[in-house]
Amino acid sequence: VASRLEQACFRGCELLDCGVCPALVSVVALDLALTRVGDAGLAALAQHGSLARLTLGKRNNNIFITGMFSDEAVFQLQQQRPGLLLDMVAA
Repeated sequence: VASRLEQACFRGCELLDCGVCPALVSVVALDLALTRVGDAGLAALAQHGSLARLTLGKRNNNIFITGMFSDEAVFQLQQQRPGLLLDMVAA
């Protein structure tokens, strides 16, 4: 099912990690704000040519620390996919 998704919102799904990213090959719009997706997940998403919009965000005041990605990984993603619309949210 993940390989056929075109839009997905996983915002706040604190148990979601990088493991889902390689399977999202058809996604166009993706919200991963407040998940545990990290650098490896962003690197996998950079390879998906269909991705046009990505939403990311971090929160550190919960049982689970979300937004496990580094600023460097976000920078690399932007370098690899200059046309990608990247939204950053704060919680």
